[in-house]
Amino acid sequence: MYDNWPLVLDWCDSLMFLEAFLDDSNSHKGAQVVVFGGAVAPKSSWNSIIPQWKAVLKKFNVEYFHASELNNLKGDLYGGWDEEKRYQFLRKLTNVLKSEKRRLNIFYIGVRKSLYDEIMPEFPTVKLSIIQLSCEWSMIACFIPFVRNKHIKRVALTIDRGSRIWSQTMTHLNKLTKIPRFCDETKVGPIVTEDKKKVIPLQVADLVAYEFYKDIVPDRINGRKIPRLTWYELRTNHPARGGILKVAGMREYLEETRKRYFSK
Repeated sequence: MYDNWPLVLDWCDSLMFLEAFLDDSNSHKGAQVVVFGGAVAPKSSWNSIIPQWKAVLKKFNVEYFHASELNNLKGDLYGGWDEEKRYQFLRKLTNVLKSEKRRLNIFYIGVRKSLYDEIMPEFPTVKLSIIQLSCEWSMIACFIPFVRNKHIKRVALTIDRGSRIWSQTMTHLNKLTKIPRFCDETKVGPIVTEDKKKVIPLQVADLVAYEFYKDIVPDRINGRKIPRLTWYELRTNHPARGGILKVAGMREYLEETRKRYFSK
């Protein structure tokens, strides 16, 4: 499933500790697709991004970035903005990320509820909600390529505690980190939660997750998909991996990949 993905950490010339930030999008009850997305980079890259991102927030007089509110131009943050101001705001933020072009990697996973409902009955012994499946698969899909690079020692993971599903997500992740083989092969840990409003890299994860969601569930005019310039910029400027889970990929994961990590 992962063999064709490029190894993008060729800038790494010593043992590295990376920091990853994960957020979800469209996780409300009844959602037809669940998305996880995020970004991973060395601490030095985050230290470069954070002050630049804060400067953009200050210039536009907003306390923090929130993707869905910005998209709808609603709420206390963006009420009264027009399309041009939103466009300029997003361009400034993506330009900040571009400053760490090759060192900032983005990842994203989507699972459609229709596929989940179709395939899961074939695996009655696998007790996973669609949230748990999406989160688990994003972890393995994101971190497996890193373990093939001998320079990477550990990847610390932070998730947003303000998410509707953070408790369910954190509970499942804690179970995963108690499985030695999972931890050894993915090199993930520690896992912590933080407030997205206060942690800039979680706002970056929010941007990635939401833009991917809008790409797979797009706005349309007369049946034609509206191009997402921000998503194009993210995919073009940064090493990226992920996608929407397909039938074959989901079966392969449940039949083979999962057993490698979780079978006794």
